Amino acid sequence: MMKLRRFIALAAAVAWALVWAGTCACAASAWREDRAAQVVAEVNAERAKYGLKPVTVSAELTEAARVRAQELLDSFSHTRPDGRSWSTVSEAAFAENIARGHNSASRVMAAWLTSDGHRRNILCERYGSIGVAALETGGVMHWVQLFGR
Repeated sequence: MMKLRRFIALAAAVAWALVWAGTCACAASAWREDRAAQVVAEVNAERAKYGLKPVTVSAELTEAARVRAQELLDSFSHTRPDGRSWSTVSEAAFAENIARGHNSASRVMAAWLTSDGHRRNILCERYGSIGVAALETGGVMHWVQLFGR
């Protein structure tokens, strides 16, 4: 009985230490739909400056963006963790922008807009739909934009 009590006490101490350190998987990630919606609004505001039609939110692209955001936790790359291209996440996706570490929609948009390739995706007149994911993990934001036609 004494060994069981010691085991339980030790297990409780380890669990508390993991939670305190922020490494407990149960508290690790949160979807930030508010920030994703703000990114869409900022994309459309930028497109309007150039006389482009707004993009509309696609449920399919949003779900695919969420998949990609989770994958970024394993490998921050346009290549998926299984070695395939980002574009295999959805047949509806024609362009991808990814970022991490920017703590607001305005900051991630500013970063994307200063990069020629990312800016081209945001301002491409052929794109009419978008999916955005904003995933916060351990205080770090992971962002994905997927564009469709």
